[in-house]
Amino acid sequence: MSFAAGDVTKWWSPKKYWPKGLPRDTSPETYISLFESLGYQLCDNADLEPGFEKVAFFQDPDGRVSRVSKQAESGSWITKIGRGELIEHTDLDALTSEKYGEVTQLLRRPISSAKTKDRTHTANDNAPPKKSQSAKLKASRDS
Repeated sequence: MSFAAGDVTKWWSPKKYWPKGLPRDTSPETYISLFESLGYQLCDNADLEPGFEKVAFFQDPDGRVSRVSKQAESGSWITKIGRGELIEHTDLDALTSEKYGEVTQLLRRPISSAKTKDRTHTANDNAPPKKSQSAKLKASRDS
Protein backbone atom coordinates (compact mmCIF):
# COMPACT_ATOMS: atom_id res chain seq x y z
CA MET A 1 0.00 0.00 0.00
CA SER A 2 2.76 2.44 0.88
CA PHE A 3 4.43 1.88 -2.51
CA ALA A 4 1.24 2.88 -4.35
CA ALA A 5 0.94 5.92 -2.08
CA GLY A 6 4.48 6.97 -2.99
CA ASP A 7 6.21 6.17 0.30
CA VAL A 8 9.08 3.71 0.06
CA THR A 9 10.43 4.44 3.54
CA LYS A 10 7.63 3.01 5.73
CA TRP A 11 5.46 -0.10 5.83
CA TRP A 12 1.89 1.27 5.89
CA SER A 13 -0.54 -0.89 7.80
CA PRO A 14 -3.33 -0.13 10.28
CA LYS A 15 -1.27 -2.10 12.84
CA LYS A 16 1.99 -0.22 12.13
CA TYR A 17 2.40 3.18 10.45
CA TRP A 18 -0.93 4.75 9.45
CA PRO A 19 -1.73 8.34 8.45
CA LYS A 20 -3.24 10.40 11.24
CA GLY A 21 -6.98 11.01 11.23
CA LEU A 22 -7.95 7.79 9.44
CA PRO A 23 -9.64 4.77 10.99
CA ARG A 24 -7.18 1.92 11.52
CA ASP A 25 -8.92 -0.52 9.21
CA THR A 26 -8.67 -1.88 5.68
CA SER A 27 -12.13 -0.90 4.49
CA PRO A 28 -12.51 0.49 0.98
CA GLU A 29 -13.89 3.73 2.49
CA THR A 30 -10.72 4.25 4.55
CA TYR A 31 -8.47 3.59 1.56
CA ILE A 32 -10.51 5.95 -0.62
CA SER A 33 -10.16 8.68 2.04
CA LEU A 34 -6.43 8.02 2.31
CA PHE A 35 -5.84 8.27 -1.44
CA GLU A 36 -8.15 11.28 -1.75
CA SER A 37 -5.88 13.01 0.78
CA LEU A 38 -3.05 12.36 -1.72
CA GLY A 39 -4.93 14.05 -4.58
CA TYR A 40 -6.67 11.02 -6.11
CA GLN A 41 -10.31 10.94 -7.20
CA LEU A 42 -12.54 7.99 -8.08
CA CYS A 43 -12.57 7.05 -11.75
CA ASP A 44 -14.36 4.41 -13.78
CA ASN A 45 -11.71 2.73 -15.91
CA ALA A 46 -8.21 1.26 -15.84
CA ASP A 47 -7.20 2.70 -19.22
CA LEU A 48 -3.93 4.62 -19.49
CA GLU A 49 -4.73 8.34 -19.56
CA PRO A 50 -1.97 10.81 -20.45
CA GLY A 51 -1.43 13.28 -17.62
CA PHE A 52 -2.85 10.98 -14.91
CA GLU A 53 -1.61 8.21 -12.68
CA LYS A 54 -3.97 5.56 -11.36
CA VAL A 55 -4.27 3.11 -8.50
CA ALA A 56 -6.54 0.08 -8.18
CA PHE A 57 -7.80 -1.50 -4.96
CA PHE A 58 -8.20 -5.27 -4.72
CA GLN A 59 -10.92 -6.27 -2.26
CA ASP A 60 -10.82 -9.75 -0.71
CA PRO A 61 -13.93 -11.91 -0.09
CA ASP A 62 -14.17 -10.48 3.45
CA GLY A 63 -14.56 -6.92 2.10
CA ARG A 64 -11.07 -5.72 3.04
CA VAL A 65 -8.63 -4.00 0.71
CA SER A 66 -5.90 -6.60 0.25
CA ARG A 67 -3.67 -4.94 -2.38
CA VAL A 68 -3.20 -1.63 -4.11
CA SER A 69 -1.69 -1.61 -7.61
CA LYS A 70 -0.25 1.46 -9.29
CA GLN A 71 -0.31 2.05 -13.03
CA ALA A 72 3.08 2.56 -14.67
CA GLU A 73 3.71 5.11 -17.42
CA SER A 74 3.62 2.22 -19.91
CA GLY A 75 0.05 1.32 -18.90
CA SER A 76 1.03 -1.90 -17.12
CA TRP A 77 0.38 -2.25 -13.39
CA ILE A 78 2.92 -2.52 -10.57
CA THR A 79 2.09 -4.26 -7.31
CA LYS A 80 4.16 -4.89 -4.21
CA ILE A 81 3.39 -8.33 -2.83
CA GLY A 82 3.84 -8.04 0.91
CA ARG A 83 7.41 -7.29 1.85
CA GLY A 84 8.49 -9.03 -1.34
CA GLU A 85 9.43 -7.64 -4.69
CA LEU A 86 7.48 -5.42 -7.00
CA ILE A 87 5.78 -7.27 -9.80
CA GLU A 88 4.57 -5.88 -13.11
CA HIS A 89 1.46 -7.23 -14.80
CA THR A 90 -0.13 -6.25 -18.07
CA ASP A 91 -3.63 -6.01 -16.67
CA LEU A 92 -5.37 -6.10 -13.33
CA ASP A 93 -6.95 -9.51 -13.93
CA ALA A 94 -3.51 -11.10 -13.55
CA LEU A 95 -3.82 -10.76 -9.74
CA THR A 96 -7.52 -11.51 -9.42
CA SER A 97 -7.72 -14.55 -7.17
CA GLU A 98 -9.34 -15.94 -4.05
CA LYS A 99 -6.39 -14.65 -2.00
CA TYR A 100 -6.26 -11.08 -3.34
CA GLY A 101 -9.87 -10.71 -4.46
CA GLU A 102 -10.82 -8.52 -7.37
CA VAL A 103 -10.53 -4.87 -8.33
CA THR A 104 -13.37 -2.87 -6.82
CA GLN A 105 -12.09 0.71 -6.92
CA LEU A 106 -10.02 2.76 -9.33
CA LEU A 107 -8.69 6.23 -8.57
CA ARG A 108 -6.63 8.72 -10.54
CA ARG A 109 -4.81 12.00 -9.99
CA PRO A 110 -3.06 14.46 -12.24
CA ILE A 111 0.63 13.66 -12.51
CA SER A 112 1.53 17.24 -11.55
CA SER A 113 -0.11 16.78 -8.13
CA ALA A 114 1.71 13.47 -7.65
CA LYS A 115 5.02 15.23 -7.06
CA THR A 116 3.63 17.37 -4.25
CA LYS A 117 1.23 14.91 -2.61
CA ASP A 118 3.36 11.76 -2.25
CA ARG A 119 4.85 11.22 1.17
CA THR A 120 8.38 10.30 0.09
CA HIS A 121 10.34 9.64 -3.10
CA THR A 122 13.69 7.90 -3.42
CA ALA A 123 15.90 6.78 -6.26
CA ASN A 124 14.50 3.26 -5.83
CA ASP A 125 11.12 4.43 -7.19
CA ASN A 126 12.52 4.10 -10.70
CA ALA A 127 13.86 0.58 -10.30
CA PRO A 128 12.13 -1.72 -12.78
CA PRO A 129 9.84 -4.27 -11.15
CA LYS A 130 10.10 -7.96 -11.85
CA LYS A 131 7.27 -9.67 -13.65
CA SER A 132 5.37 -12.27 -11.69
CA GLN A 133 4.99 -15.78 -13.04
CA SER A 134 1.24 -15.24 -13.46
CA ALA A 135 1.83 -11.95 -15.24
CA LYS A 136 4.37 -13.62 -17.54
CA LEU A 137 1.89 -16.40 -18.31
CA LYS A 138 -0.89 -13.86 -18.94
CA ALA A 139 1.40 -11.81 -21.20
CA SER A 140 2.38 -14.90 -23.19
CA ARG A 141 -1.31 -15.84 -23.61
CA ASP A 142 -2.08 -12.33 -24.88
CA SER A 143 0.66 -12.54 -27.55
